[in-house]
Amino acid sequence: MRMWAAYGLGNLGDSRAVKPLIQTLVDEDETVRISAANALGHIGSCQALDPLIHALKDKNGFVRDQAALSLGLIGDDRAVASLNELYGARARQESPSTVG
Repeated sequence: MRMWAAYGLGNLGDSRAVKPLIQTLVDEDETVRISAANALGHIGSCQALDPLIHALKDKNGFVRDQAALSLGLIGDDRAVASLNELYGARARQESPSTVG
């Protein structure tokens, strides 16, 4: 139920939903956190930048990925360093080492 509420708030695009959605980014249910991150991206408020940047460190990979997508939708330069840190570290872990 909470997941659908977050989803619906995002579809409305009303900036009054930002604060409750930010609070929902720490919900115990990962599907609620994913929906909240998604909704914040669709609303596009810069108020959500810091909470979404914090969500990049969520224990659930789907939450982290949705937070990254939402930061991209918001499009603020302040998120770039955090995204580079997250995905740069991931790329270094996943790339094969070169033998020389």
